[in-house]
Amino acid sequence: MIDELYKAKQTPEMLTEEIRKRDFLYAGRMITGICDTSAFANIGLGQSRAAVMNRLGCGWRPATKGPGSRVQGIQSIHRLLRGTARDGRACENKNST
Repeated sequence: MIDELYKAKQTPEMLTEEIRKRDFLYAGRMITGICDTSAFANIGLGQSRAAVMNRLGCGWRPATKGPGSRVQGIQSIHRLLRGTARDGRACENKNST
């Protein structure tokens, strides 16, 4: 399940609470993952948005950027979307060419 969350003017605390709700709804726990490196930038607010969110329970780590990183990122997304069936077998993509 993919769920996109975007609301203007959310504080890191507000966003963390929304993420927590979705993570527990879909996975029963907080999910860790990658986050754009801009979220780790300290823009004069004391801590970066990612640091505040991590302190509140998120498990963000900065995305790796460099040659080929976008292709690797897309491949990672495809791998995650492929998933596995409840019995452990890999799900088959019926629409692949």
